[in-house]
Amino acid sequence: MAGYGPSEDLDAIRRDSKSPGDRGVIREMRESGSRTARERILDLLDDGSFVEVDAFVKHRSGDHGMHLHNPLGDGVVAGHGMLDGRRVVCFSQDFAVFSGTMGEMHARKICKILELAEKGRLPVIGIWDGDGQRPHEGVTSLGPNGEILDLLVSCSGKVPILSIVLGTVSGTSALAAGLSDFVILGRQRGRMFMRSPYAIPEIISGEVDEDTLGGGLTTMQVGAELRAWSPKARVEHSISRQKYCHSYPIIQWQSHPDYPQVTSGTESVREWAI
Repeated sequence: MAGYGPSEDLDAIRRDSKSPGDRGVIREMRESGSRTARERILDLLDDGSFVEVDAFVKHRSGDHGMHLHNPLGDGVVAGHGMLDGRRVVCFSQDFAVFSGTMGEMHARKICKILELAEKGRLPVIGIWDGDGQRPHEGVTSLGPNGEILDLLVSCSGKVPILSIVLGTVSGTSALAAGLSDFVILGRQRGRMFMRSPYAIPEIISGEVDEDTLGGGLTTMQVGAELRAWSPKARVEHSISRQKYCHSYPIIQWQSHPDYPQVTSGTESVREWAI
């Protein structure tokens, strides 16, 4: 990574920060049709509008051999940009870095842009693809994880919060996504669990599978009525093209546009063609 001078070193660090994940995991993601966290953000926002924050941050843990792995960004791409001409703040978890788990600095990056959203009255878009709190860091990551939930509650009712679940999320990640105004799950890989599915006895025994317990259909049937479910895993691209964000006001005191009401079973849900 080292160059011949300070400017060359900085250029090398910037290049490394663009793809800090495990190469083997990234290869598996591409083979399965998934996209990286940065690609999802760039596809979602208008071309050239994304401004990243804390791209060079690293975790501070030395336990369990963590000092041997210091990826830039600590597993989340966060910042702000324009979506169809509207300023939004956004973040995307990187499954290729510690399975997208939220360590101390990972969570603090999310907290920073949530604070920006609350102060600037900007919509929030979160792309979730992680296994909740990072156990390797122990108690140091618990505080910032809790701060995320506090900030989401503080933003609620002030700015719109949209969560896109494009992987198996559990623990704090699932709880945070559930605090959003709208939750969109990809059919192929979007699942939500309050605990790791690999520790649920019914899944281990084969009594039920992950889709039956935490997939999109189950989430819509037992969840809140303001949940939209996408039939596409690459939903972030569809959202931009269908102008999903124009379906809600930017801030609390702005009037919202009309949207269709769709009846599903005994519940009334709001649905968008995405």
